[in-house]
Amino acid sequence: MTESLHETQKYPILIVKEENLVGFFILQRGKLIKNYPLSEETLFLQNHSIDQRFQKKGYGKLSMELLPAFIQEKFKDINEVVLTVDYDNLSGQMLYLKTGFKDTKKRIKEKDTYKFIYAKKLDRTI
Repeated sequence: MTESLHETQKYPILIVKEENLVGFFILQRGKLIKNYPLSEETLFLQNHSIDQRFQKKGYGKLSMELLPAFIQEKFKDINEVVLTVDYDNLSGQMLYLKTGFKDTKKRIKEKDTYKFIYAKKLDRTI
């Protein structure tokens, strides 16, 4: 997360419950994904992570369910969110599918592992 503090197109987002840091993720504009073009109206979601002490308590799902309203408030011109998820991360895949992301059927290879590319169109009437 600290890598993104000096970049103007990366937005680190903290997930907090009361005074506890539960998790975080990064939203990025202008991200390039090999062989998958992203438009100016797209944010790339990366590094979505929930602290091990808070896993299996619904925080990951809740953070993804609240994401569209958050984006509408903070990023008025965004109409899509894209992310990559590791081939062997079944719980992550299920989380994103349950919260409205769709498998684009595109795959990329990063660091000797394959990743799925998921996307979610945002309803701008929220």
